[in-house]
Amino acid sequence: MHLLYVCYTEQRTFREPSANPHQNSSYSVVECFDSFGLARKQYSCSCCPYKTFKKYNIQTHFLIHTRQKPYQCNVCNKSFSQKGNLQRHFITHMAH
Repeated sequence: MHLLYVCYTEQRTFREPSANPHQNSSYSVVECFDSFGLARKQYSCSCCPYKTFKKYNIQTHFLIHTRQKPYQCNVCNKSFSQKGNLQRHFITHMAH
């Protein structure tokens, strides 16, 4: 199994983190495991430049564009596009 480092800026993979030209900058470097020496599948948003390696992330991100808010607070009926935002909101009701 090979450990790869993925540079978001150049859309390239590196076997050693030191080979990434952006290693000491603010650019993100993500470690990924792959037995074939290739980067994991990347999901891209069809509406904007957003990209991610996780299918769930692209699905929740796409809700921004569709303006769907499937998660609803059962106390005040406020709706959210992401479950984590609903959970964070719900804590405000517990404080009262």
